[in-house]
Amino acid sequence: MAYKVKYAVYDRGVLMGQYYADEVAELIGIPQKRVFAYSASGARYQGRYTLEAVERYRSRVG
Repeated sequence: MAYKVKYAVYDRGVLMGQYYADEVAELIGIPQKRVFAYSASGARYQGRYTLEAVERYRSRVG
C-alpha cells in the first residue's frame, strides 16, 4: 500500500504551511524527488527552507 506524506515547510524557521511533495517542489523550486532527502537529513534547501515530514496518508493504488 502506498503512502502520501505531508511536509511542513519552514522559511528561515517560520512555518509557511503543510504540503504534499509535488506542492513543495513547485513552491520552493526543488526537484520533487529531493523533498524526502531534505526532510530526512534536516538540511536546509538553499540555506533557507527546512522540510519536516508531519503526516502520512494511506492511498489506494490501482
